[in-house]
Amino acid sequence: MKKILLLLSLSCLTAGPLFAETVTSLRLRNTPKPVSVSAEETLDCLTYWELQISAVTTDMYLYGWMLGEKERMRTASILACADLKEMKDRVKNLQVPKELKKLKETHLKIIDMLRNIYTGIERKKPEDIAKGFKIFNLWYAQYANELDQAWERYGRKVDLPPNFDPAGEEDMLFDNAEDRAVYLEAKDLIRNKKYKKAFAKLSSLPSKYAGEAAGDCIRLRQSDCLLMSDSNIPKEESAATKEGLSFLSKIMDRNGYSPVLYEAFYKWRTISQENQYGMTQFSEIPNGIYNKKRWQIIQTIKNHLGKNPRDRWAEAQINLLLDLPNISRKGEHGNDNMIHWGLLYTDVPKKDMGESIVIPGQYDSDVNPLAPDFYALNSSVIDVYDLFEEESYRRNHNRN
Repeated sequence: MKKILLLLSLSCLTAGPLFAETVTSLRLRNTPKPVSVSAEETLDCLTYWELQISAVTTDMYLYGWMLGEKERMRTASILACADLKEMKDRVKNLQVPKELKKLKETHLKIIDMLRNIYTGIERKKPEDIAKGFKIFNLWYAQYANELDQAWERYGRKVDLPPNFDPAGEEDMLFDNAEDRAVYLEAKDLIRNKKYKKAFAKLSSLPSKYAGEAAGDCIRLRQSDCLLMSDSNIPKEESAATKEGLSFLSKIMDRNGYSPVLYEAFYKWRTISQENQYGMTQFSEIPNGIYNKKRWQIIQTIKNHLGKNPRDRWAEAQINLLLDLPNISRKGEHGNDNMIHWGLLYTDVPKKDMGESIVIPGQYDSDVNPLAPDFYALNSSVIDVYDLFEEESYRRNHNRN
């Protein structure tokens, strides 16, 4: 699996002025008693806590624009250190297999190293901060390598056919042939950008699917009709976004399995960030909250697998959820949610995006969803950042 790097250099602490004072603090109350877990479960947990560590560093990255604001830095560092301590307590409570004890200890060490860097950071000289991160980077590189090796040996293996198409998992949920035909027609209309007609088709499907996996699929495609940058549904942009986000939120809140949970989470997070927090480098980015929802969905999928152990796509969705990186502040013109939004909701020509980018919901039949770089953000995406920014502006100001 691709690991999310936490390498923070001095450059993140010496940028420009701060435009907004926002920081998200993840609170992790009620530490559970020690629990024994399998090697696979251990790797899931460590990967999740790594995402939460990254959530803290993303918050602290914001304060690289305010070296002169000592009190703000102090407050932020106190919150960050408290969150890291609670994360450490959670990881310490994992009774892991002996073959992963060293990995766990390294994980705990990098948490302690970050806490040491952030403790009293407002009083430290830039060169001392840089030295701390230099040592941290070496340890984190070692940890990332060990974690990759552990995933290769003990991680979840999912064998999907080379021509596997997740869309087929949606279609089979409609046991009524007429309803299935309507759903397929609606998806075809979406592909052809006839969103108004597609939305009407989806809305005509029986209410009996509400509260079921098929209902999640219907809601997801209804949200697509409303949220695509070139949507022709005659609604004000704010109203369309609110309604589209409502459809996605209902999928998130149902707490039941469906084959679109990964895609729905990815889109829910992207639209939530765009609509509620913003896409600038100075916007609040509540990765901690997003990750708690991510983990909740993973548990829902695992409950489903307890009754359906042969569902390979369900297993694949867990890996995809764990692989999806946090939203970072390192975008060229803002936070990188702009890139996520562009991948999901614009129609930038594939030649501009690079061959390795595959967008959820727009599957290529000859691409294996577990192949390297599936759903990946890579360097070629940065080349089309301006195109996504233009699409976002057009959507917000010139929507039909």
